[in-house]
Amino acid sequence: MPPTRNQMKGEDELHSIIKNLVIKLCTSDDFISQVTQTITNIIEEKYNKQFNEIIQKNHEINEKLQKQEDIIKNLVEQQNKQKGVGRSRNIRVYGVTESTENENVRKIITNIFTKQMKLKLKDDSMEFCYRLGKTETNKNRTIMVRFSTNYYKNLVYNNKKLLKSIKVVIKEDLTKDQLNMEQEATKKVGDKGKVWTISGKIFLKLDNQQRVIRIENQDNINKLSV
Repeated sequence: MPPTRNQMKGEDELHSIIKNLVIKLCTSDDFISQVTQTITNIIEEKYNKQFNEIIQKNHEINEKLQKQEDIIKNLVEQQNKQKGVGRSRNIRVYGVTESTENENVRKIITNIFTKQMKLKLKDDSMEFCYRLGKTETNKNRTIMVRFSTNYYKNLVYNNKKLLKSIKVVIKEDLTKDQLNMEQEATKKVGDKGKVWTISGKIFLKLDNQQRVIRIENQDNINKLSV
């Protein structure tokens, strides 16, 4: 059955009321503000969640990287310790005149230790000794000496001052990192103190100070007041 005229008129009035209500709502400052705030909150909630997820992932990545750096640092330290242990019985002798291609390095070194330094060494006190590097004109190559025990190494090393008169210098066989640190410390101190090593550990003493300073890293050198 088709709607009556009264029914149609009622529907039109209802549509008109709804239309006017919608217009009022859409033009109301409070309504617009509420809708805007609602949309803003939805957007913020969505992106804040994503942002927090990104921050969390970034934090996890940084933690993994830090763990990897710690592992690498530990491995390097262990490697350096192993290198140090392997070198602990070695010394390097500088300034020994190089004579001929067939020189007897072991005999030369033995004479220096026993005659010049007056030390008592046994025949088996040295495992080996040889010159380092290639022969160069007018240059005396360094001699590497490995002792059979730390006792003999320390006996020679602790008496190295006895060779000052013949300008022969004895130093420990340092790793590359230790040598760089020792050279940096020596450069920083200059003629205002002295630098030395004991079992690969680097020490220095300034002329105007009584205390002995242990050098363990570059920061120790940078903080020196010379």
